[in-house]
Formats: sequence, C-alpha cells, structure tokens
Amino acid sequence: MAFYIPHLTFACMTESLFLNLSPICFQGDEEDIVIVSLVVDENSKTEFVRKVNRLVVLLSRARLGLYILGNTGYFEGNKGLPRHWAITFDLLQSPATNDSAVDAGNIKVFEGLQTGTELPLCCPLHRNVTFSAKSHIDLKLGYCVEVCQDKLACGHECSFPCHWPRKDHRQHCPVEIDSSCKSHPGKVACHLAFLRCRGAPQDTKYSEIMRYYECPVVCSITLPCSHTVDKPCHEARLISDGKHQMPQCNKKSPIPYTFSTCGHSKSVTCAELVLYNSDPAIVRCEENDVFIPPCGHERALKCWKKTRIEERKKSFNCNRERLVKLPRCGHEQTVQCSTADRIEKWVGVSCEEVGVVDEGVSYGLQDYPCNAKASLRRKCGHCMLLPCREAFAKSTSLEACREPVKIVHPSCGHGCKVACHLADHLRSQNIRPPVVTRLIEGDIPAK
Repeated sequence: MAFYIPHLTFACMTESLFLNLSPICFQGDEEDIVIVSLVVDENSKTEFVRKVNRLVVLLSRARLGLYILGNTGYFEGNKGLPRHWAITFDLLQSPATNDSAVDAGNIKVFEGLQTGTELPLCCPLHRNVTFSAKSHIDLKLGYCVEVCQDKLACGHECSFPCHWPRKDHRQHCPVEIDSSCKSHPGKVACHLAFLRCRGAPQDTKYSEIMRYYECPVVCSITLPCSHTVDKPCHEARLISDGKHQMPQCNKKSPIPYTFSTCGHSKSVTCAELVLYNSDPAIVRCEENDVFIPPCGHERALKCWKKTRIEERKKSFNCNRERLVKLPRCGHEQTVQCSTADRIEKWVGVSCEEVGVVDEGVSYGLQDYPCNAKASLRRKCGHCMLLPCREAFAKSTSLEACREPVKIVHPSCGHGCKVACHLADHLRSQNIRPPVVTRLIEGDIPAK
C-alpha cells in the first residue's frame, strides 16, 4: 500500500531528490520531493515507529511532495502502535486540503484521498493527463495521449502522441498544403512538397519555398517529328519556355536514313536521323555486298568496307588459296591469293633448272620461304640436298668442299683419297715425282 502527503501533485523527479534510510541523518534538511520507505511486516519490533519525534521529522522534510511506501497491515493491525500513527492515518484517509499560505495559481493541487494501492502520476508536459501506477513495471512514460504541439522545420505541429522527454519529432509532415503549380492545382503532403523543391537556395524561407516546387504530374510534349514524349510538369514548363532543350525522340522514324554513297537505307530513330543527316561520316552501312577484287574471287563484305577499298582508303587481302610456280626456284606452292600477287611482282634471277641452285650465283631476294628439297650444285660438280630456302642462303657463302676424291699424289705418284678442295690444290702443284723402283729403308731418293 502506498500513502502520501502531497502539497502538490507529483510532476517530475528531475529536481533535487534525497533518499535516506535514517531520518536522524536527514534531520534539519529539506527537499522538494521526499520518498519514504516503511516496508516492514506485522511482526516487526522496530522502535523507530514508536517515537513521535521521528514521525515529526519524517513528515516535515518535504517542501512539495511526500511519498510514503509501507505495509498497512503493520500499522492497522498493531494494537500496541502509538496513538500518533493512528492520528496520522486518520489524516491520510481524509481528503487533502491546501495548507499553503501562497496562492497556487494555475498549479493543480491534489485534493483526493491520500492512501491507496495505486500511485497517481501525471504527464510532466501535459498535467491534465493522469495515470495510476499499480506496480514498479508501470513507472514509465508513454501513457500520455496528448498531441505534441512542437513546431517542425516547416512550421506545422509535430502531431505525434506525446513523446516527452525525447525530441524525436515527426520526420515526414503529413499536413496537406496547396500546390503552387497553376496547371495542376491541388493538395500535396508537406514533406513531399519540400522534397520537390530541390532548386531552392539553402537560405530560402519556408514561407517562400513553394516558389521552387517541381510539379511531378506527367505531361505529354509534342516533338518536331510529331511524336510525343512524357515529362514531369516542371520539366515540360521549362522546355516550353525555352529554358531547356527539346528532348531527343527515341522512337522509330517513319523515314529511314539513306546512304548517299551506296543507296542503301537504314532503320533509325528520329534522333539518329537528325544526327546522321548532319554528319554522315559517323554512320556506316552494314548491308552485305559482293566485292570482286582484281584476282577475280568474289567476297561478301560489309558495304562500308567495300566502299573504302574501292576508294583506296583500305587495303584488301584475298585469303583464297591458289597454286603458283615460284619464280626463283621453279617449285609449285599453294598460297593465299594476296601472297600470290606479291610473288608475281618478284624481281631476281631464276634457276636454270627447277630445284637446282648453283654456287656463286646471286639470285636476289627471297620470293617465298620454300621448304621443298633443292640441290645445291657446287662449282666442283658436287651437290648437296637441302631445303630450298637454305640452298639459296648458302649459294654465296659456302665453305670449302670436303667431298673425298681420288687423285695421284704429286710427291709420290701413289693414288689416294683427299678432300675435294685439297685435290684442287695438289693438282695445281707442278711436281714430277721421281722414278723409284726399289726403296730401301734409310735411303733418301735423289732430287
């Protein structure tokens, strides 16, 4: 049970508050709000409640409100309890009276019973809203249903249910205000209206901010091509006033774009048609066309590529293969058509016999890297079988021939085998060998 002796209704305990278990220590002090705990059971023998001077101290420490929490069973069922507690209970169970010598003015004075099992509370901000707390769980805010009247940035009231002491007011103001669009008058939620005033300077007053309102209603604009496009009202107004450019039309043009060089046509949008007519170089004709190069092989090409080749602005290499006779060595090779054209333009010395390369002859630059077998014929008559391109590479830089040949040695007259290049050297020596019929060891033939 809770019983209390308030001078004023309990409002808020944010002011100074002092709690002490012993009134002896608190004697001589005062506080605006004092909460006293007398929670004892019926069998308690405490001497505190028996002394009248302790009761006097207990009841006289509060300036505005005194709250006593205790066990009524102990005080009402205890016949040996001193009389001063009985008098106190009689006073608490009677309607309260204002004993203040000062006029309370607009402050509401509690005039009900001063005992009970519930603790009456009121909203600290809206004093006319009351609530009875039956347990410690109920001692919390949130019971006030009064509307918050604090002003938002737009000037309208918050209108949330009371959320004291938090300052988290409504973020999106729902108040409907008049649209500033003359073409589409009506109502718009305040927070949406402010979001659509993106062009307003930061220092614009809220009373003038609707001058920058961008109406979101979709309007249809007729373009020069006769097509229509949908734009928000504020953009359509800027376009009609000449402050913004006319939007491009991305719809299909009823007139195709015609290429002046080939006569082909291309399906385009209206915006592309205007662009291509102003600068034809930025668009290419992608139609397939037949191109016949000098070699006579037909080839399917994009029209723009064919035009550039015919205008000599782009080279063309035919990749068809054909059989050609190489002019330098005489071998036949299958090559691409473009390579064959280059081979036909070769200038140099051709071999007298197909596949035979003579030593010491300068045949000129390579016409094609031929890998067929060729015979490299030396001046001495010996031959080497090599890949064709190697034979031409060595024709002017061969080493001395090392093929073995039989000769009569000029010093002794005997037959022997020597390297080809040594044989030529020995043959060039004018030596007449002596006639030796019998050679004895140790003898030296006379010269």
